[in-house]
Amino acid sequence: MARRDEHGTATQSRWFRAANPWRDGAIIVATVSVAVLVWMLVQMRPLWTIRRAEAAGDWVKASSEAMRYLATHPEDAEVLRIAARAMSRLGRHQESESLYDRAGALGADDLRIRGAGLILLNRRTAALAIFERLVELAPEDSATIQQLALLKHDAGRTSEAIELIQKLRDEPDHAGTALCTEAVFLDDIGKAEQAVACLKEAIELNPNAREVGTVPVGRVYTLLGRNLLRLGRSQEACDSLRKAVTIEATPAACWYLGQAELECGNTQEAERCWKRAIELDPRYTAALNSLGHAALRDSNPHEAIRWLRRALESGSESVSVHAALARAFARVGKMDLAQEHQRNADELKKRQEQERIEELVIRQSPGSRGATLLRADRAAKEGKFSEARDLLDLVQPE
Repeated sequence: MARRDEHGTATQSRWFRAANPWRDGAIIVATVSVAVLVWMLVQMRPLWTIRRAEAAGDWVKASSEAMRYLATHPEDAEVLRIAARAMSRLGRHQESESLYDRAGALGADDLRIRGAGLILLNRRTAALAIFERLVELAPEDSATIQQLALLKHDAGRTSEAIELIQKLRDEPDHAGTALCTEAVFLDDIGKAEQAVACLKEAIELNPNAREVGTVPVGRVYTLLGRNLLRLGRSQEACDSLRKAVTIEATPAACWYLGQAELECGNTQEAERCWKRAIELDPRYTAALNSLGHAALRDSNPHEAIRWLRRALESGSESVSVHAALARAFARVGKMDLAQEHQRNADELKKRQEQERIEELVIRQSPGSRGATLLRADRAAKEGKFSEARDLLDLVQPE
C-alpha cells in the first residue's frame, strides 16, 4: 500500500525507490519473455497462413505464401512439402517435383502425389522408384500395387508385374480388375492362352455385370476376342467380339470383329464391320488397311489405293499398308510409285525388326545395362528427355 506524506500525498515505498536487483531482474525477464513471445508470434504467423490456405484448399494462396516463406527459410521441410502439394494441385508438376526433391523424407500421401506427378511428366522410371517405396509403407494398398505393376510392366519387368498383380486376385473387390490387368500384361508379351484363361475367369466372377472390377465389360470381351483370334479360335472370337460390339461399339471392337468374320469366311460382314469402325473413327488405320486389302482381293486396285492412302494420311506408317500400295500401283501400271512404296515397306520392316530385337532384350533382362541404355535411347527419340536422364542415372559406369 502506498504511503502518504504530511500533506496527504501518496509516495512510493522505499522498496520501489531503492535499487532492488531482484525486482529489476524480474522486470527484465518479463520484458524479454514478452518480446520473445511477440517475436515467435510474428514468425509463426506466415506458417499459420500457409497451413490455413492448404486446409481450405486455396492452392494459389498456399503456393504463393509458401514460396514467399521459402525465400527466407529455404530448408523448411514442412513448407517445402506444402508448396509441393499445392503446385501439384495446380498442375505445375515440374515445380512440385523440384520442391519435393528438397523436402527430405516423405510420408505416404506425399509419395502418392509425387509419384502421380512424375507419371504426368513422363518420368516413369523415377515414378517406379517412388511407388516401390509406397508399397513398402502401405503393402495392402490395392491402388498402389496396381500402379506399381503397370510401371514395372512398362519397364519390361513383366514377370514381376504379374507376380505383384496376382496378390489382388484373392480380394473380392479387386479380383476382376487384377485378372484383367494380368491379361493385358500377358497379351502384350504374346501369351494368348494364359490371357484367355484370365479373361474368362474375370467374366465368370459376375457374368451379367457392366464392368469387371473397374474395366468396362465390352473392353474385356474385345481383349478376349483378340486373343482367341491369335489362337486361331475364330468362331469363339466372333462370339466374344459380337458381345463386345453389342455392349460398346468401339473402333477396335468393330475391327477385330471384322477380322474374326473374315477368318470365318464372312467377307461381306467383315467389310461391314470395318466400315463401321471408320464411321466411329475416320482415321482408324487398321480398318482402312483392311478395306484396302479387301479391295485388292476383289481386283479393284483403284479402290484399294483410295483406302490405303487414307491409312497413310492417318499418320500411322505400316509395312502392310506400304506393301499393299506397292501391289495396287503395280496393277494400275504406276511402277515408280509401286517401287517407292516397296522401298518404304522394306525399310520399315527392317526398322521394326530391330525394334522387336530391342524389345526382346528389354523383356528378357530388364535391369541390364544394355536394356536400360536401349530404353534411354527410346525415351530421347520420343522427346522424353527427363525420362532418358533418369534411365541414364541408373547405368553404372563400366
